[in-house]
Amino acid sequence: MPAPTPPLGLLVTRPAEDGEATAQKLRARGYDPILSPLLTITVLADAPLPDLTGYHGLIVTSANGVRALAERTDRRGDLILAVGDHTAAKARTLGFTQVESASGDAVVLVNYVRDRLDPEDGKLLHVRGETIAVDPVPLLEGAGFTVDSCSLYRADPSEGLSATAITALAAGTVAGVLLYSPRSAKLFEAALTGALPPETAGGLTAYCLSPAVAKALSLPYRAVAVAPAVKC
Repeated sequence: MPAPTPPLGLLVTRPAEDGEATAQKLRARGYDPILSPLLTITVLADAPLPDLTGYHGLIVTSANGVRALAERTDRRGDLILAVGDHTAAKARTLGFTQVESASGDAVVLVNYVRDRLDPEDGKLLHVRGETIAVDPVPLLEGAGFTVDSCSLYRADPSEGLSATAITALAAGTVAGVLLYSPRSAKLFEAALTGALPPETAGGLTAYCLSPAVAKALSLPYRAVAVAPAVKC
């Protein structure tokens, strides 16, 4: 009888707040997830939050934004316009009752808001982190909307790959890496080449959330795959 095939190792790089949930889903599908967060999330407790009563809806482009918002206010009845299904699900879990998902990325969300709302309905507020890949505010303002923004959390780079990840990569037991933003893609490549030979990437498939993530890569991966639908 042949020896059983070991689970396929996949490196999960998203922040710890979402990494374990992703790992659980991968284990349920027979994979061996290896957690190595590339970013650490800090809620900015002292960052100014506008009076939410003055806004028709809140644009949220990440689950981290939803968490930060929930920590800063007890209000749960405001209209939440979420970038994707994962962010929308997190909002509902935290008690928000009016939640809609654009089921896409920031650009898809802009188009969703344009189709769903009228600029005359009232002002919108973009709840965001200090660093974002795509800013929806100027795109919406170009369509006639009045949009304010507030940064409620910070995403700081981790010190590098986890010891477990480095050991697995060196042993060749990792088949792929999950990458969720252009920033995390660049951080992964810097961390990888800082710990191991660049040729290590040749044994990996880079699983990217969007074409923008794939475009940020520069190492010679075995393959690069882009998610057909965004669920962030």
